[in-house]
Amino acid sequence: HVLRQISEVLGCRPKGRGSDLAQALRTANQTLKRRSIVVVLSDFRSADYRSELVLLARKHDVIAVRLTDPLDTSFPPGGLVEIKDAESGESFTIWGKQQKVRDSYAEFWDDHRRLWLETCRSAGVDVLEVGTDEEPADSLQAFFRRRRGK
Repeated sequence: HVLRQISEVLGCRPKGRGSDLAQALRTANQTLKRRSIVVVLSDFRSADYRSELVLLARKHDVIAVRLTDPLDTSFPPGGLVEIKDAESGESFTIWGKQQKVRDSYAEFWDDHRRLWLETCRSAGVDVLEVGTDEEPADSLQAFFRRRRGK
């Protein structure tokens, strides 16, 4: 039942711009009175969520599901590439054929992922990454099978 609900949420498309992950975590922490399992679905691109995630994990069993896109790790090949921030709507153009640009892009997302993992692990938060090119139900089932075996 829970897997189906999470799968449905993963299949939804955002309707607006912007989000406030820190506020969502803060609200969960203030609202949930008894110890609960909290599944956080996000791309975790917000910089200010870390302290709220740590606080939430002190009282609850938190699972961080990081939604990823293959373009997050490999810069698209080609000449001029327009990049648009889904949160702010801002866009800019980059000359993608330069290896230095491609390397910097990959390094930025590697650092972002590493910081997310360190934050979660230090807070005792279980992690799962689900790509936009994957079937979320398969990833979730495998995750919960592994988790049950702990």
